[in-house]
Amino acid sequence: MRRLSTYESYCKEVMGRHTDGDTWYLFNLCVRPECQGKGLSSKVMRPVLEHIGDRGQRCCLETQKGSNVGLYEHLGFEVAEEGTVPGSDIPHFAMVWESGRR
Repeated sequence: MRRLSTYESYCKEVMGRHTDGDTWYLFNLCVRPECQGKGLSSKVMRPVLEHIGDRGQRCCLETQKGSNVGLYEHLGFEVAEEGTVPGSDIPHFAMVWESGRR
């Protein structure tokens, strides 16, 4: 439980530096391994980002897999901060999408 609390505190601190109260947060996008590489993530995320962009808002997400960064960059996200979860060797990428960058 302590590790989870440390992780949550770290994420809140990092995202707090890059977001405000008018920022959407995407959480837990998963695609089964045998279905990856077929554009499913983009098909799900593009309408969501369009909805957010129509409102002139921002969106953020986090990933611990460097291999996911390219997918999110392809959708218009930028790495806002890169680090390591304290007390571990787990990489952490905080990413932000701005509606004006579509």
